[in-house]
Amino acid sequence: MCLAAGLCLTGISVLLFAVLGTDSVFVYHDQMDGEVLCYLYQAKYLFKDSPIPEFMNGAGKNALTPPAPLFVLLYKILTPFAAFVTTWYVSALVGFTGMYLWLVRLKITPFAGCICGVLFAYLPLLPVYGLSMYGVPLAAWALWKLADTSAMQGPGRKLRFMQAGLLLLLAAYAAASSFVLSGFVVLGLSFLAWLVLKPARKSKAFFSGCMVLLISWLLCNQTLFSQILGVKGGYVTHKEEMIIAAEPFFARLIQTFLHGLEHAQAYQRWIVLLAAGIITAGILKKKWRNREWKRMICFVGAAFAAAFLCAFYTWEPVVAVRRSIGGPAVWFQLDRIYWLYPALWYTILGLAVQWLYGICKVTEGNGKRKKTTVWAKGIIVAALLAAAIDAGSAGVWKDNVKAVLGRETSGISWKDFYAEDIYAQIEEYLYETTGQKQEDYRVASLGICPAAALYNGFYCLDGYSNNYPLEYKHAFRQIIKPELDKSPYLTDYFDGWGNRCYLFSAQIPGYYTIEKGGFYFSGFEMDTEAFESLGGTYVFSAAYIENAEKTGLKLLREEPFSNDDSYYQIYVYELMRKNGD
Repeated sequence: MCLAAGLCLTGISVLLFAVLGTDSVFVYHDQMDGEVLCYLYQAKYLFKDSPIPEFMNGAGKNALTPPAPLFVLLYKILTPFAAFVTTWYVSALVGFTGMYLWLVRLKITPFAGCICGVLFAYLPLLPVYGLSMYGVPLAAWALWKLADTSAMQGPGRKLRFMQAGLLLLLAAYAAASSFVLSGFVVLGLSFLAWLVLKPARKSKAFFSGCMVLLISWLLCNQTLFSQILGVKGGYVTHKEEMIIAAEPFFARLIQTFLHGLEHAQAYQRWIVLLAAGIITAGILKKKWRNREWKRMICFVGAAFAAAFLCAFYTWEPVVAVRRSIGGPAVWFQLDRIYWLYPALWYTILGLAVQWLYGICKVTEGNGKRKKTTVWAKGIIVAALLAAAIDAGSAGVWKDNVKAVLGRETSGISWKDFYAEDIYAQIEEYLYETTGQKQEDYRVASLGICPAAALYNGFYCLDGYSNNYPLEYKHAFRQIIKPELDKSPYLTDYFDGWGNRCYLFSAQIPGYYTIEKGGFYFSGFEMDTEAFESLGGTYVFSAAYIENAEKTGLKLLREEPFSNDDSYYQIYVYELMRKNGD
């Protein structure tokens, strides 16, 4: 009953997106400007061992690697928006189910497991990462269940069928999650559990589960591992020039432990406070040292150890050693152990609720006992409400509720970001005036994420990638050198990181979604000869470029491409070639 109720509560929020459709508001950073395109183009060239011609002059498929390969299939059979929303709901439902089963396995009451599971599913985790965070509790439950099967008695066929189902579940989890974001941590902890924990060490089924995870991630990331090992099609990645910045040790430790880090925030400050109170009470009242209290000590200790590792890995002395080693030591992010934080903290919440629930079960006795029961119930309700309000207000749920009610939102919608109608106008105009199809020319975007043009089928020289050739980075740098020279920030940003291979403007560094209005580019420069050498023809600009002719660009049409309710207005500039064409 609790499982069914939780699934219904988790799935009901689909009504928001069903009502809004492409007017739904999402976090565009690292989703719509990047990962969605990875899924889209991997689906387009599925089972083809060929470059992606639309991206960075034909970059290899490694340049657009989706975090959760299994969900590429959704982008093959559904529209991108439908695939994105389906990915979210599959991941959230798996998140609830996994957390519920995991907590029940930890002897948490089904009702508490249901509530904590629903809260976990509603965390504002980015859906493009699939089961990288949402699937961690299910993987933990499946591995533990495999260990349990080793001690089970019964018909051999039934037992083998159960084990096969659990192994298949682990394979699906691996295929629907990212090895480089959280998978390597899950895999490492799984083998560590096999080495250290007696029930796991004695279980061949548990070891089989670890091997299934390993093999599944190897198969899903074979092109990446081939590149790292220098096997076929390898190239020097732009990450070789990546410069890692050090972080103050204690500031990083506190930030990670209390709040989490980017994309993996569990909004756990109330859970930390609750856990601290219960641990203190357990120390003061030794008779309260029950199973949940001891497990909470272990999980809070694990959370602190993870925060310590994150802080240590980005500490200046350690960063200096990593810089001296170079290569993977620089760009491999061992500190991504914090991606396990959402699952870890909501496990702690479940244990805390169960500990308090144990107090509430005592209903008879003297007045003091009854007061204690009321006090414990109040803490449970307050903690769950605080966690729900904190997490719910932090994500896009609030913006989408506002959108349904017809109120103004602070986010940008799917329709506004990709602007399909505006780009269709541009494509039609260029074809009618020049006879060129999209594959006949190359474009770059200014003041707009290149993902919008790429989404609409244009062949882009610019883009967002965490793994493209260093040679291409150097060639593109020549195009944007005039603007980099004006801004030390942009120079450090591109040279020291480089994942965003964009047309930058020193006038608005770091701003890539210019809404239509009175803004215009003043003094913008680019090396048009370098642009031409890469095959560039057009620049799509979100604002008028003053004196564009001085930098070698010609405005094709005075009136920007736009409509009454569009987010952008796009000016199209053509490269003025040396021969005057």
